[in-house]
Amino acid sequence: MTPTPLSPSALAALAKDAGFAFDAERLEAVAATLAFIRAEIARLDRLDLADTGAHPFNPDWS
Repeated sequence: MTPTPLSPSALAALAKDAGFAFDAERLEAVAATLAFIRAEIARLDRLDLADTGAHPFNPDWS
């Protein structure tokens, strides 16, 4: 299921409910940032550790 993007107007409503007031430029920037984060999380969810390029996690990497 593909998540729906968070529109600047929906973000403005959420911000208002939380007691914040942002200008339109800031709302656009925050909406774009959240869309990027959601896309990266979705990309991480699709990773398969059996891929040939994947390395096993090593907590003592240093």
